Amino acid sequence: MISQSYAVPLIYPQTNRNESDEVTLVRRKTDALFAEFGAYYTEIDAVRLLVRQTIAPDEVMPGKRIMTVQTAQAFALCLQTRSYFDLATKQYRVLPERNTRAEDKATSKLERWLSGVDDIIMRREGLIKSDAIWHGLESGTMVLGTMFNPYLAAQGKFGIEMWAQDPRGFAWERNRHGLTCAATMDQVTAEAVFYELEGQLQIAKRSSLEIPDWLAQLAHSDPLAAVTIVRYYDRQRE
Repeated sequence: MISQSYAVPLIYPQTNRNESDEVTLVRRKTDALFAEFGAYYTEIDAVRLLVRQTIAPDEVMPGKRIMTVQTAQAFALCLQTRSYFDLATKQYRVLPERNTRAEDKATSKLERWLSGVDDIIMRREGLIKSDAIWHGLESGTMVLGTMFNPYLAAQGKFGIEMWAQDPRGFAWERNRHGLTCAATMDQVTAEAVFYELEGQLQIAKRSSLEIPDWLAQLAHSDPLAAVTIVRYYDRQRE
């Protein structure tokens, strides 16, 4: 398995100095964000080792350390809580602003739309919200991403996609008004990344955009190779 790191923009013109500088700036920003969250990631790793019963908890008493018996309690509680949300029936209610027949009709339409979105996301992506809840229970942070995907929309499909981001690969920066930027890090196969970028190229408006040569070669020679993808989000770019 081969692992490569690549910062967004995932597609960029290799001959355009300005956009190459942009990639460098984004890479430096994401490196700084993940460095700031290093201690938090260490805490997540320690909790996961305990919850997933990879290690046994221990207690420190005066003069010595005592190993305790492994227990599945934490893991069982996470599973039980997650299964509750999996089996629960979801209902949406949009409150009307006015007591009129037209307002009732409009709110009913919104409720049906929200319910339909859940069905589409579940059929296409799986139990995304359940996965996010699992991360929240196990790691203390739940990250549910939502984004408009122009490639899906160009195919006539529902253009909103949703994903449960592993908090172990999520970093952010905030101010008093909310988030200013965020970065994600995920491991996917080279083939999956190649086809994602190929789809984006089909709707790109600039002919200078291209898929990096190393990624195209890797996707064909070793399609299951692990590739580390870093994405950066702020008010101007993804």
